[in-house]
Amino acid sequence: MEYFSVEGSWWLPGGDTVGIPGMLTFDSGGLTLVLHGGSLEPSGAQFGEPFAVPVVHGRTRDGQEVSLLDADGLALGIGPAVKEADYRVNLALLGCHAEGNAIVQAEAEFDYLDAWLAPPSIREDGGGLDLITVRPGRTELASAAVDNDNVHLVARVVGKWSDTSVHLDRSCAFSIDCAQPLRWQEIVNRRIRPFHDLLTFTLGRSVRMTGLQLTPDSASGSTPRVCKAYFAAVQPTANSVIRSVKGANAPTLLTAASAPMGLGALLKRWFSLWDELQEEMAWLLAPDYAPFMYSVHKFLCAFQCAESLAKKRFDTRELNKSTYKARKLAVEEAIADLDDETVTWAKRKLERNDKLLRDLITELVQSTGAVGDAVFAAAPDFATAVTRARAGTAHGGSRAEAVELIDLHWLGEILRWVLRARLLAELVLTDIERRVLEREPFRFAVEQVQQ
Repeated sequence: MEYFSVEGSWWLPGGDTVGIPGMLTFDSGGLTLVLHGGSLEPSGAQFGEPFAVPVVHGRTRDGQEVSLLDADGLALGIGPAVKEADYRVNLALLGCHAEGNAIVQAEAEFDYLDAWLAPPSIREDGGGLDLITVRPGRTELASAAVDNDNVHLVARVVGKWSDTSVHLDRSCAFSIDCAQPLRWQEIVNRRIRPFHDLLTFTLGRSVRMTGLQLTPDSASGSTPRVCKAYFAAVQPTANSVIRSVKGANAPTLLTAASAPMGLGALLKRWFSLWDELQEEMAWLLAPDYAPFMYSVHKFLCAFQCAESLAKKRFDTRELNKSTYKARKLAVEEAIADLDDETVTWAKRKLERNDKLLRDLITELVQSTGAVGDAVFAAAPDFATAVTRARAGTAHGGSRAEAVELIDLHWLGEILRWVLRARLLAELVLTDIERRVLEREPFRFAVEQVQQ
């Protein structure tokens, strides 16, 4: 996903392959194509109106084939009278001329994937100090069926060599084999993103996608070609050094080696849980994908996740149905002699049997066992403090509910630990409480709110 700019010629499929000269740029703003001396708009486009081009073909100056999918622009006219035309491109494929946006295979790389997987060494005992043997090729570490598709975790040896030098690296990837061609957006959102979330969730830190390869469907029967793919994505700043994922100071709760089940089973369970809790995962992990957000927003993300998860997992009624009906009837009988306006107002209030947010948060924290015990031992009114902080930050205008930013930060951090513990338990993993209690970042966060 490194940024680049490349010059070439560009045309619509089936058109003049001489093309229009222009430059394709990939940077923090996404993908843009700027053409000089022509445009790609359809003949019937109205001047000044937006239009979309499903596929654009191109060839760089060094002869590499390029496909641009879903390019958007404004109609400015046709022919050389157009001095410059620019387009926003959703996806660029380097290495082929794709016929559409259907994909049959994908492979994504992440900066912490090798550390999370810790696959076998590529070096083998060579039988002597002056002999090094490298295990070549591709090794499948795990696989699972997700819906009708197959997903894999693989390790491979990549690099370059010549008569005078050899440089090899171990590289790990998450791979998807599609049972049927899928739109590239579905590949990214329904297959790659859930696994990206798994890494971020278990490691407790920001994880970057560092590379993506897509294989477009070839309806004409020609051999499918693997292409480097680029698209606009919000990602944290790249780390020059990959920090350790092990040790008490790391926020890691799970790696491939510490999973109490096979990686294939873990992948299958995770995709199922993620499919059920997409909204909650988005709230929980948003600060990791966008670490530049303010502390207030990070806290609100954690609270929104906690509230939504608690409402899905626990009874949201304050009283059971029979008790509620009995009390409601008793109150209605007691106020029957009051004026009509007061009675109408009171009956409207009696229609709600919702559990207080404070009680829902309490249940959520308690459901994590020893983790919740540690939180309440340090801050008995943790649930009250969290819900008051939420009211103050979400609604504002109340000095009584105002919370110092530093306190808001630690309340949010503890809530994130609670959520991670709860969701790991739902993956049917064992020893979750110990995993959390041994983490120094968790213990330190709890100390900050100790009363």
